[in-house]
Amino acid sequence: MYFVGAVAVLYDRDEDTQRHYIGHTEDIQCMDLHPSREMVASGQRAGRNRKTQAHIRIWSTETLLTLYVFGMGEFEIGVSAVAFSQLNGGSYVLAVDAGRERILSVWQWQWGHLLGKVA
Repeated sequence: MYFVGAVAVLYDRDEDTQRHYIGHTEDIQCMDLHPSREMVASGQRAGRNRKTQAHIRIWSTETLLTLYVFGMGEFEIGVSAVAFSQLNGGSYVLAVDAGRERILSVWQWQWGHLLGKVA
């Protein structure tokens, strides 16, 4: 799993094939695989208009469909790091804002709820 520009690539070494997730509107800056290996969280940089704001997308590794989008308007210039929580089965997503203050936020991603943030 890796990204190039706004495209996430899932590479199967055994089959020597690639599949592409193309749901982002700007360059992807980070990704993390859910503990179940069924979903990916990916964060993008901010663009120049409202449709291209920095945000996080949760998408299926099987269907490559977008499942959740959250964080619109919460990130200054992009999402520099994203990770699913490990101890509770990936119920939360942690994200680091790429802005000057590097704010860490915690999200209940199924509902897009921001639980808290700290600089």
